[in-house]
Amino acid sequence: MRLLSVMALTALVLSSCRLDVTGAPCSSDESCPMGQRCGPESRCVLGSGAAGGGATAGGSAGTGGGTGTGGGTVAPVACTSDSVCQEALAAATTSPSGCAEASCVVATGRCEFRARDNDADGERAAACSSETLTITTGPDCEDTNAAVKAGTMQPCVDSEDGGLLFPSGMPVGKCVAPLRTCDPGGSGRFSVCVGGVLPTAPQCDSTDDFSCNGVPDSEDCGCTQGTTRPCYSGPSGTRAVGLCSEGTQTCVSLDAGLNGWTACAGDRLPTDVECSSPDDSNCNGRPDGEDCGCQVSTTRPCYPEDGGVGVGVCVAGVETCELLDAGAAAWGVCAGAVTPQAVNCSTSIDNDCNGTTDDVQCGCQVGTNRSCYSGPNGTAGVGICRAGTQGCQLVDAGVATWSTCTGAVLPAAVNCNSPTVDNNCNGQVDSVDCGCQLNATRPCYSGPNGTQNIGQCRGGTQTCISTGPTTTTWGSCVGQVLPATRNCTSATADADCNGQVDVIACGCQVNSSRSCYTGPAGTANVGSCRSGTQTCNATGVGTGAWGACNGQVTPASRDTCNQGEDNDCNGVPAGPPCVCINGRTDSSGCPGSCTNGTRTCFSGNWGGCSGATNRDPGCNFNGQQDFPTCGNLGITGCSAARTCNNCRWSNCALVSCVDVSAGTCTRGCAGGLFGNVCNDSCGFTCPAGTTRRRVDVSPAAPSNNCNPAANSIQPNSGDPNWNNGVSTSASFNTRIGVPAAQGIDCRWTAICRGPL
Repeated sequence: MRLLSVMALTALVLSSCRLDVTGAPCSSDESCPMGQRCGPESRCVLGSGAAGGGATAGGSAGTGGGTGTGGGTVAPVACTSDSVCQEALAAATTSPSGCAEASCVVATGRCEFRARDNDADGERAAACSSETLTITTGPDCEDTNAAVKAGTMQPCVDSEDGGLLFPSGMPVGKCVAPLRTCDPGGSGRFSVCVGGVLPTAPQCDSTDDFSCNGVPDSEDCGCTQGTTRPCYSGPSGTRAVGLCSEGTQTCVSLDAGLNGWTACAGDRLPTDVECSSPDDSNCNGRPDGEDCGCQVSTTRPCYPEDGGVGVGVCVAGVETCELLDAGAAAWGVCAGAVTPQAVNCSTSIDNDCNGTTDDVQCGCQVGTNRSCYSGPNGTAGVGICRAGTQGCQLVDAGVATWSTCTGAVLPAAVNCNSPTVDNNCNGQVDSVDCGCQLNATRPCYSGPNGTQNIGQCRGGTQTCISTGPTTTTWGSCVGQVLPATRNCTSATADADCNGQVDVIACGCQVNSSRSCYTGPAGTANVGSCRSGTQTCNATGVGTGAWGACNGQVTPASRDTCNQGEDNDCNGVPAGPPCVCINGRTDSSGCPGSCTNGTRTCFSGNWGGCSGATNRDPGCNFNGQQDFPTCGNLGITGCSAARTCNNCRWSNCALVSCVDVSAGTCTRGCAGGLFGNVCNDSCGFTCPAGTTRRRVDVSPAAPSNNCNPAANSIQPNSGDPNWNNGVSTSASFNTRIGVPAAQGIDCRWTAICRGPL
C-alpha cells in the first residue's frame, strides 16, 4: 500500500490552467522557451527575445567583429574549396559537435556554415551556434526527433526546477500533461507549457487516481471506509495450507483524512498434529501422520529383505502404524512376508527369487529328457539326419547336468549316383549337390532370354558327366539354334529371333518398294497431290532404310484459283484463300437499283464493278406514266406525260388533247362551176405533237349561201399537216368539198387533236 500525507500531496498541486515555467538557467535568449528571454542572474523570464536563425554567408553582418543573428564572426571566411570551410568549422571555439556542416559557395568565394538536419525531417536544427562563425540555423526545436517540426506540440513532464510534474514521471490517473509548441514562426524554440491537469490531493472515498501516483486515492488514504478484505494473521507460508484459512478485516476511520483496517477475524491458524488424523493440522503442507512418523492404525506393504519381492516365491508382508506417545507413532513388525529359499533341482519354481527357475539354475530339471543334436544348425530332420535323446542327472546339491546324446544321425558324404537320397542333409538330393545325376539329360538353351522357340531359334539337349568323385556337371548343349544376323532380303525369316520377320527388324526389305507420301495426313491423292515411291536400301549388316520419296506431289501453300484446280489439296477446288475462280464473272456483287453491273475474278480475288445502273426516282415499272411533272407542254387543252421504260423516264410527250383549233379563214370561189377550184386557199398548221382531225365549213355571212354537202371534211389518210400547198394537190389543204355558187364565200375552220 502506498500512503502519502496530505501535506506531501499538496506540495505537488499545480494550477490546471496556463503553466508558465520560468526561471530556467540560460546563456542567451535562444536558450529560453518561446515567449521568454534570458534575464538577470542568467534565468529565463517572460518577454520576447531575439529571433532564431543565423545570417547566411556573405550576408549583412558587419565587419568589426560583431555577430549576426546566429552568432559568429562578422567577417566572412574566404574559400576556394569545401575543405577550407570544413577546417574553419573544426577550428571554431564553440559549436555543438556534429550540429553544423560547411561548404564553399563558388559564386561568392565565401564559406557557408549551416546547421544540419540530423533527424532528416526536412528542417535544420535551431540549437547550433558558435562564437567565431556565423551558422545558419533552422526552425527545428528538437533535431534528434523527426516527429518534432515547426508547429509540433509536445507534452511537458518536467517542472521549472528540473523535477517531475507527475509523481510517476508521466501523467497517469486523472492527470493530463501540459503542452508546449515548437514555434510555427520558425524561431526554433518551444513555447511555455500550457494547459493540462496536474496532481491534486487524494480523495479518500474515491477509487480514482487524482494524486496521479498510479494507485487509487483510497489506497493513498489507507483504505475505503466500510470495505472488507481477506486477511490472515498466521505464520508466513501457512495461509490457505492444510486446515488453515483466511479471515476478514474491515476498513474504519482512524482520524481526519486517514482510514485503517481492523484486526483480522475468523482466520484459522496452525494447531498441534494429531497422529490419528489424515489432515494437515499444523499447516505445513503434509498430513499429520507424516509429521508423527505414520498415521495410527494405517497399514502398508513391507518386506524384510533388500530385494526379490514379487520375484519367484517371494511376496511382501503387511505392517501397521502404532502410537508410541503424543505426537509420535511408528510402523510395527512386518507380517506374512516370504523371503528367498534354497534351490530345488527337481522343480521349475524360482525358490531363491533371483529371477531364474531352479531347474535352469541347476543346469536342468532332474528326471526330465530332451532332444539333442550336434550336427550343423538347420540339418536336424533334413535328409538322413535325425536328433537323439539325453536325460537330466543330479551331480550334487544344487547342480545337475544332461547325459550323453544317443540315437542322433549326422550328415554324411554325398553320393552322385543317388537321385533320391540327401546324405549331407542340405535339403536337396545328392545328385543336385554333385551338379547333376550322372548320365541324366535335360533340355538346354544358351541364347538370350526370351528368344527360344522364337523365329528360327530352338533349344538342344545336354547330358550330365562326371568331373570328380563327388562332382558332376552338365555337358555342352547339343542341337540348339541361336540367334543369327538378320537377312534384310527375306520377307519371312526371323534370324535374330526377336519375334519380327527380319525385314521389319531391319527397317525394310532391301530392294523392295512402297508407296510414300510426306504431305499432311488426308491430303494424298486429293486435288493435285499425288503419292510417290521409295525403295529400301541396305544401310549396314542387318539394317535397311527407306530411301527418298520420289514422284510425290505435296500440297502447295495455296490454290492457283483456276477452275477445278485444288493445289493445296484440301478437297476444295480453288478453295480458300481463293475468293473466286479466275476468269469467272459475277453481277450479284455489283448491285444497282435497276441493273446490276459485272466484276471479273483475277488471281483469286474479284476485280472492280462496272455497268451497274440505278433506277430513276419514281420509275417503278415499265409503262408507268408521270403526268404532273410534264404539264401540257404549253398546249392548251392537252396533257403531257413521261413513261417509265427500263427504269428510266422518257422525255415528256403529249398523251391526250381536246380539239384544238389550228385556225380559221374565209375564201370564196370566183363563179366557177362544179369542179372548179378556188383561186385561193387557207394554210393551217397543227401544233407540234397533234394531228389533223377535220375542217369545218360554214357560211362566212348570213346572206351567203355556202352549203357544202357536209359540214365536216375529214383528212385523207396519210395527208401531211396543213400548209399552203398547190391547188392541184390532193391534200386537205385545198379540198373545198362540194361545188359552190360563184361569188359565195365560205368560212373554213381547221381542228387538230393530240395523240390518244
